[in-house]
Amino acid sequence: MNRNVLLVAFLPAFALAASTSLQFVPLPNGQATAVFANGVLPMAAGSVAVYGAQTLSPCNPAPTSLESCDQIQPPLLSILDVTGKQTATLGASALGSGNSSIVSAALDSSGNIWITGETDSDDFPLVHALFTAKTAYRLTGFVAKVDPNLNILFSTYLGGQAVPTQAQSTPASITLDSAGNSYIVGSTNDSAFPVTGTFFGPTLSGNPPVGTYAFISSIAADGSKLRYSRLLGGTSIPCSGSTCIGTGPYTAASAVALDASGNITVAGTTSASNFPITANVYNTSGGAFVSRISADGSMLIWSTEVGAAILEVPDNTSAVQAIALDSAGNVYVVGSSDTPIATTPNALQSTYQTAQSAIAEGFAMKLSADATQLLFATNLGGMNGATLAGLAVDAAGNVWVTGFTRSPDFPGLNGVANIDFALELNSGATALQQIFPLVSQTLSQPPTFDSNGNLLLLASAGNLLRLNPATAYSIPAVFALTNAAIPRALANVGPGDLMTLYGVGLGPNAPIIAAPDATGAWPTQLGGFSIQFSGPTGTVSAPLLYAAAGQVNFEVPPNLYQPSTVTVVTATGSLPLMTLNIAGSIGIFAVVNADGSINSASHPAKDGSAVSLYLTGLGLASYGATDGNVSPSANAAFTNLVEVDWSGGRTPLPLFYAGTAPVEIDGLDQINVQLPTGILNPILTVAVSTVFNTTLPGTSNAVTIYAQ
Repeated sequence: MNRNVLLVAFLPAFALAASTSLQFVPLPNGQATAVFANGVLPMAAGSVAVYGAQTLSPCNPAPTSLESCDQIQPPLLSILDVTGKQTATLGASALGSGNSSIVSAALDSSGNIWITGETDSDDFPLVHALFTAKTAYRLTGFVAKVDPNLNILFSTYLGGQAVPTQAQSTPASITLDSAGNSYIVGSTNDSAFPVTGTFFGPTLSGNPPVGTYAFISSIAADGSKLRYSRLLGGTSIPCSGSTCIGTGPYTAASAVALDASGNITVAGTTSASNFPITANVYNTSGGAFVSRISADGSMLIWSTEVGAAILEVPDNTSAVQAIALDSAGNVYVVGSSDTPIATTPNALQSTYQTAQSAIAEGFAMKLSADATQLLFATNLGGMNGATLAGLAVDAAGNVWVTGFTRSPDFPGLNGVANIDFALELNSGATALQQIFPLVSQTLSQPPTFDSNGNLLLLASAGNLLRLNPATAYSIPAVFALTNAAIPRALANVGPGDLMTLYGVGLGPNAPIIAAPDATGAWPTQLGGFSIQFSGPTGTVSAPLLYAAAGQVNFEVPPNLYQPSTVTVVTATGSLPLMTLNIAGSIGIFAVVNADGSINSASHPAKDGSAVSLYLTGLGLASYGATDGNVSPSANAAFTNLVEVDWSGGRTPLPLFYAGTAPVEIDGLDQINVQLPTGILNPILTVAVSTVFNTTLPGTSNAVTIYAQ
């Protein structure tokens, strides 16, 4: 395989965004497969709290057909200072021995953090709890308050878990008022859910009532009492024939915000045809809703639907992902719909682009404070739709929306697809102020701003990007780290992996493709760029394969078994330090057929033939090896450590060779494997299940093998 195949697999060129810093949420001892981040909470002095899920790492089948499990668990909550240093953690077992997930968090004036989410821990730590009932092994909601050092001050279940139904209560969002009282919204189908007043909507019937309803619950600042708890929803659905059997109405709240008077604005999705709508609101038919409730929880002030009308369950779905309020109480909404919504005149994207019913289009809108007027509404999507992560309103009132799209015709992307983005709309959503295209999975959670005005963009894998919109193109910066074979942001690296940094102002404007010297060693400096890893064994400069202003390809130094501090040096100086997690990261570059051609739809492999996978992430072939050198000959070091699995197959495929790619850089691996017979276009993955020298457990990206 020619090494140029490795070096030319870049993202399409476009103007890339920069950041003040790229940070990674640290893991216990640096070795785990994921962080499972669900959101980021801004704190004082640029610090942030990143919250997520307590989930055991998955098991990977070993070559011996036994299972080996990485039992390391990421923390539930990590506080990072402005430099990215971890200053406190809520440990993986802090909420019991089961699985827990924090889905939302809020900060009070004393620096205490309120969290809410789900848990199946029967030993969940209840502290001055309001509700203690929980069915064994079953998920239920919880609310907790922790101090600045993350000690639990108050915690309670939030749910009733009626028996024998499979009832469940699912919190989605939490916010606080100026006095520190909490407001939690979500969904429940539990007839025993604590309720303090009448239902907002048609009268409920049945015991338990059939269906799922939004809840709005408020707990006193000291956790001493449930101030109130109400349900919101409808009792009937548009359906006919068999679609009605066993189907109840579904209403779920996804977001909550408070206005200056303490009134609660809640938003979400509903399938109820008789969802409560108040008089004079701008819209009376849609699959999503926005409702405002009085500060004491006693009255539905107004309620409107948004999105597109539901014609028949389960079709025509609309949903709200996030809301925000301005100082006047106007409501900003982002959501999705798989049918066209009504847009305002001169909207940025007035036409619903996708004609594919299974793909949703994003939308953004602004409602007046009394919901009687639609101040703006625009689609945000393209021919292949878009998924919006959320929105944030900055101090100047500008609206920022983040998400992901596969659409090359998405506004401002100029033909680039499969991209994450952060964009700014003008005040009327008639024009795009700016857009930052980002590598896939750079962000997956709702955006927010830190106390220094930086836009915080968080990915579920634990990448935290602090983007300064005012200097986004003018200072050198890194915004994503990826496995060089997979253009998807990661938080982990492994020894010997071939990796890519994306950003601006990194290397020279004229790209440099590196080559090994006469001894077979690759350079550690190109065009003023270098990258240095500092770990237990000292500081090492990484070998470089390619350097350009927006992208640098390099090999990770060997023997990294602890978190490693990384210094990126450009021609103008060093960038903020990054601390990387050490974990398996396997990526497949290409598949080569037996005749030497690159496998593709136009060049398929023969049925049952042998193919060669070229990949990175298996580690270095021998312990103590020096990285950055050419492998002079074949070294079958990984034959008994890896397996190649295929879709539909119960046993791994036969391996002929697994080791170094001869006459290539030592981080490029090769696996020769026999394809299954009689299978059209099998999907292959490479798995490593055990630690051996520089080899770390992990599973590769899936690749389709074209075969005939």
